[in-house]
Amino acid sequence: MFRLKSLVKEKFTETHGSLSEGELQNHVKLVSFKENVRNALKTVNPEAAENMEEEMDEDVAVTQSEVNFTCPLTQVEMVNPMKNKKCNHHYDRDAIMGMIKARQNQKKKLRCPVVGCGNTDVKQGDLILDQIMKRQIQKR
Repeated sequence: MFRLKSLVKEKFTETHGSLSEGELQNHVKLVSFKENVRNALKTVNPEAAENMEEEMDEDVAVTQSEVNFTCPLTQVEMVNPMKNKKCNHHYDRDAIMGMIKARQNQKKKLRCPVVGCGNTDVKQGDLILDQIMKRQIQKR
């Protein structure tokens, strides 16, 4: 169940990152969802249907700002988050460094473990410690 939740969050982040705000608001599934909600509200409360659009946009904005603190390699909360400068994905330092070393020993490249990411060569030089995320994790 934890893996499924993580995969859904990763897929959402990936999809959201590849779409502009305009494309996101006009996405077929979002438009269809809003229309279904609007129709359901019209049957229950016609006045609520008129205000629904503004409220839904606020809900989407709040959801989009959610940060994922789970390492895609270990599926546990990161302790020392490293940010990949190429694809902007985060991993726990010990997990990603272990994977990089293991792949180097096999003389293979390491692909970013985030589902759908096109970064096929994660290198130690591309990783930086993300102090801001580390503080956010510590505050939680």
